[in-house]
Amino acid sequence: MAEQKPKRAPGELKFSYGGQAVIEGVLMRGAHDVSIAVRDPQGQIVEHQEPLNKTMYQGFIARTPFLRGITGLWDAMVLGTKALMWSADVALGEEEDVTFGGAVGFATV
Repeated sequence: MAEQKPKRAPGELKFSYGGQAVIEGVLMRGAHDVSIAVRDPQGQIVEHQEPLNKTMYQGFIARTPFLRGITGLWDAMVLGTKALMWSADVALGEEEDVTFGGAVGFATV
Protein backbone atom coordinates (compact mmCIF):
# COMPACT_ATOMS: atom_id res chain seq x y z
CA MET A 1 0.00 0.00 0.00
CA ALA A 2 1.09 3.57 -0.63
CA GLU A 3 2.47 5.46 2.32
CA GLN A 4 0.32 8.41 3.39
CA LYS A 5 1.93 11.73 4.22
CA PRO A 6 0.83 13.56 7.36
CA LYS A 7 -1.59 16.37 6.58
CA ARG A 8 -0.60 19.96 7.24
CA ALA A 9 -2.88 22.47 8.85
CA PRO A 10 -4.70 24.80 6.42
CA GLY A 11 -2.43 27.68 5.45
CA GLU A 12 0.69 25.96 6.79
CA LEU A 13 3.57 26.22 4.33
CA LYS A 14 6.04 23.43 3.65
CA PHE A 15 9.56 24.50 4.53
CA SER A 16 12.80 23.12 3.15
CA TYR A 17 15.95 23.53 5.21
CA GLY A 18 19.12 24.56 3.46
CA GLY A 19 22.60 25.87 3.88
CA GLN A 20 25.84 26.90 2.31
CA ALA A 21 29.53 26.46 2.87
CA VAL A 22 31.45 29.23 4.59
CA ILE A 23 35.17 29.51 5.34
CA GLU A 24 36.09 26.52 7.55
CA GLY A 25 32.43 25.74 8.27
CA VAL A 26 28.79 25.68 7.28
CA LEU A 27 25.71 27.92 7.52
CA MET A 28 22.31 26.26 8.00
CA ARG A 29 19.03 28.13 7.66
CA GLY A 30 15.80 26.82 9.10
CA ALA A 31 12.26 28.12 9.26
CA HIS A 32 12.91 30.27 12.33
CA ASP A 33 16.68 30.40 12.93
CA VAL A 34 20.02 30.65 11.18
CA SER A 35 23.06 28.85 12.58
CA ILE A 36 26.75 28.83 11.66
CA ALA A 37 29.46 26.44 12.81
CA VAL A 38 33.10 27.30 12.03
CA ARG A 39 36.44 25.73 13.02
CA ASP A 40 38.83 28.20 14.69
CA PRO A 41 42.66 28.07 14.38
CA GLN A 42 42.91 25.92 17.55
CA GLY A 43 40.62 23.29 15.99
CA GLN A 44 37.57 24.07 18.16
CA ILE A 45 34.10 24.45 16.65
CA VAL A 46 32.61 27.93 17.20
CA GLU A 47 28.84 28.19 16.82
CA HIS A 48 26.54 31.16 16.31
CA GLN A 49 22.75 30.92 16.23
CA GLU A 50 20.25 33.71 15.75
CA PRO A 51 16.50 33.95 15.12
CA LEU A 52 15.33 35.22 11.74
CA ASN A 53 13.18 38.32 11.24
CA LYS A 54 9.59 37.00 11.28
CA THR A 55 8.07 39.98 9.47
CA MET A 56 9.94 39.13 6.27
CA TYR A 57 8.59 35.57 6.15
CA GLN A 58 4.94 36.19 6.99
CA GLY A 59 2.18 38.36 5.63
CA PHE A 60 1.60 39.88 2.20
CA ILE A 61 5.16 39.63 0.89
CA ALA A 62 5.45 35.93 1.78
CA ARG A 63 2.26 35.16 -0.16
CA THR A 64 3.03 37.20 -3.29
CA PRO A 65 5.09 35.15 -5.78
CA PHE A 66 7.29 37.85 -7.38
CA LEU A 67 7.88 39.79 -4.15
CA ARG A 68 8.59 36.56 -2.27
CA GLY A 69 11.34 35.71 -4.78
CA ILE A 70 12.97 39.13 -4.56
CA THR A 71 13.00 39.13 -0.76
CA GLY A 72 14.23 35.52 -0.71
CA LEU A 73 17.16 36.37 -2.97
CA TRP A 74 17.96 39.48 -0.94
CA ASP A 75 17.78 37.49 2.30
CA ALA A 76 20.09 34.77 0.98
CA MET A 77 22.64 37.34 -0.19
CA VAL A 78 22.64 39.24 3.10
CA LEU A 79 22.78 36.14 5.34
CA GLY A 80 25.47 34.56 3.16
CA THR A 81 27.65 37.67 3.10
CA LYS A 82 27.43 38.21 6.85
CA ALA A 83 28.14 34.53 7.49
CA LEU A 84 31.20 34.60 5.22
CA MET A 85 32.55 37.72 6.92
CA TRP A 86 32.03 36.19 10.39
CA SER A 87 33.55 32.84 9.40
CA ALA A 88 36.62 34.60 7.97
CA ASP A 89 37.08 36.44 11.27
CA VAL A 90 36.79 33.20 13.26
CA ALA A 91 39.11 31.28 10.91
CA LEU A 92 41.75 34.00 11.37
CA GLY A 93 41.28 34.06 15.15
CA GLU A 94 39.63 37.50 15.21
CA GLU A 95 36.12 36.54 16.32
CA GLU A 96 33.76 39.50 16.76
CA ASP A 97 30.13 39.77 17.82
CA VAL A 98 27.79 39.55 14.85
CA THR A 99 24.08 40.11 14.32
CA PHE A 100 22.17 39.12 11.23
CA GLY A 101 19.64 41.95 11.45
CA GLY A 102 19.92 45.45 10.07
CA ALA A 103 20.58 46.93 6.67
CA VAL A 104 24.04 45.64 5.81
CA GLY A 105 22.55 44.36 2.56
CA PHE A 106 23.20 47.67 0.82
CA ALA A 107 26.92 46.91 1.00
CA THR A 108 26.22 43.53 -0.58
CA VAL A 109 24.78 45.01 -3.76
